[in-house]
Amino acid sequence: MHEAEALEMAEPDGRNLLIQHRDGDPDAFKALIKQHGGAIYGLLGRYGLSTQERDDVFQEVFVRVHRAAPTYRPDRPLKPWLFTIAVNTARTWITRRRGRELSDADDSRTNRMVDPRPDGARVAEARQTVDALKIALDELPADQRDAVLMVGVHQLPYDEAAEILGIPLNTLKSRLRRGRIALAEALAARETNR
Repeated sequence: MHEAEALEMAEPDGRNLLIQHRDGDPDAFKALIKQHGGAIYGLLGRYGLSTQERDDVFQEVFVRVHRAAPTYRPDRPLKPWLFTIAVNTARTWITRRRGRELSDADDSRTNRMVDPRPDGARVAEARQTVDALKIALDELPADQRDAVLMVGVHQLPYDEAAEILGIPLNTLKSRLRRGRIALAEALAARETNR
C-alpha cells in the first residue's frame, strides 16, 4: 500500500489532500474541491444566496482555502475548518450585499424565481411554507440563523457547529433554541394570518 493510500484510509475527511496541495501537488486541490464542494455549495444555498451569488461565493471560499492552506493544522478535522471559511465568506458576502441593497433601495425578494410547473393545492401550500420559512430564516439575527443552519439544516454535531462558529457550546445551544422559537413563531403567525 502506498503512503498516500494509507493516509487516505487513516484520514477519510480529505485532510491529506489539503496537505498535498500545500506541498505543491497540482491535482490535490481539484480532488479536495470534488470531495467537499457539494457540502460547501449546499451550505451556501442555505444562506439565501441566488445561484449566481452562490457560484461566486463558492469560488471565493476555495480561494480562501487555498490562501489559508499554510495555516491548516493536520491534527484537526478538515470539515469544520472548511465550514468555518465558508460561513465567514458567506457572512461577509451577505453583509456587502445588504449594504448594496440599502444604497440601491433594491428589494431582492422581488427577484425570486417562481416555480413555473403546474401543481396542486398541496404542492402550492408546501411551496408557500418553504418560502415563508426562508423569509423567516433570513430575518433571524445572524447568530441565530448560523446556529440553525449548522445544526438544524446541515445536522452537524453541536460541538462541531460551535467550533465552526467560534462560540462556546452553551452559547450555540442558546442561539439555536432562540432561533427555532423565532422560526416557529413566524410560521404560527403566518397560519394565523391566513
